[in-house]
Amino acid sequence: MRFSIPDFNISRQPDETTCGPTCLHSVLSFFGSTVTLKDVIDNVDSLNNGGTLSVMLANYALRKGFNATTYTYNLQLFDPTWFKKGVDLADKLKKQAEIKTGETLLKATSEYLKYLELGGNILYKDMSPYLIRKILNSGTPIICGLSSTYLYNSMREYGENCDYDDIKGVPSGHFVVVYGYDSNKRKVFVADPLLPNPRSSTQLYSVSMSHLICSILLGVLTYDSKLLIIEPPR
Repeated sequence: MRFSIPDFNISRQPDETTCGPTCLHSVLSFFGSTVTLKDVIDNVDSLNNGGTLSVMLANYALRKGFNATTYTYNLQLFDPTWFKKGVDLADKLKKQAEIKTGETLLKATSEYLKYLELGGNILYKDMSPYLIRKILNSGTPIICGLSSTYLYNSMREYGENCDYDDIKGVPSGHFVVVYGYDSNKRKVFVADPLLPNPRSSTQLYSVSMSHLICSILLGVLTYDSKLLIIEPPR
């Protein structure tokens, strides 16, 4: 079976750190929003060292009246036991922030507390081809926070300019949008804001489902490892 969300488009990200806002803009535009890419970039929060987190994208969308659901695989921030019935997730995040340090962890905690207050939903479920196909079959594109190093099978990156360096470099994160799949070929269709990129000469290409899943799970190294689902109000 082959399924693709029709007429899905994505802009080219203006710089090295705006992949997230560019992906969000493509999804909002798909649902009929007239917000500009500049507005999204200017109003989505960012980390001090550049870049953004998926929760920052979600908070922007929530403030615009959209619904947001996050499937998280980031064990640096969330403990698996927090998703058992009756656990107060906000309380657990606050308690963790009282005893752990780290600028990114504390910033992510603050953003997730806002996210929960705004009505965002956080789920913890096994990553699988079935889950990805199920979301796409509902007509909803998926913003994926993942490891660009694994997605592209490229060198790790070093320094402010994200220069490739296989010795000094560290794994890098990225956002793309998945907008379809071909179950017979076991591939997914990716809309990538980065152009040029090491994977393809275009922004729309396909990768194997297994490669996408590995890329998402390895995003835990860069505080990514998320599926973000943005939907218009029902």
